Amino acid sequence: MRSVFPVECAVTHLPWFPRERDRYGPDLQVKLDGAQEISAVRWQRGLAAVRVLRRAAPWRPDLDVLVSPVMAIEPPPDDCWELDVRTAMTRWTRPFNLLGWPAIAVGGLQIAGRDRGCRARRGPCA
Repeated sequence: MRSVFPVECAVTHLPWFPRERDRYGPDLQVKLDGAQEISAVRWQRGLAAVRVLRRAAPWRPDLDVLVSPVMAIEPPPDDCWELDVRTAMTRWTRPFNLLGWPAIAVGGLQIAGRDRGCRARRGPCA
């Protein structure tokens, strides 16, 4: 699943990147360069994993709202290279991004709900 988001970002930035590479910060340059190295097979496997997650999500857990921390670690110092901590920082937000469920961060808490199309007690999303 970790290959899906970077490829989506790279596709979104195709009109500008790499042609206007100098307008991007060094961290985003690294991310977009890396995304362009993801093979079609790896991307398709990631999409398949997301589909499995989306099929299972309406059934588990049997809740309408979830509350979780926003970040799994303390915020890093300003001089920290973001790529070194990205996975740990997004551990709690990534599932809702992949599912497309609405979520909001309030202070250190994230409140997430099911997609409107999901019916937890009536079956999988259409």
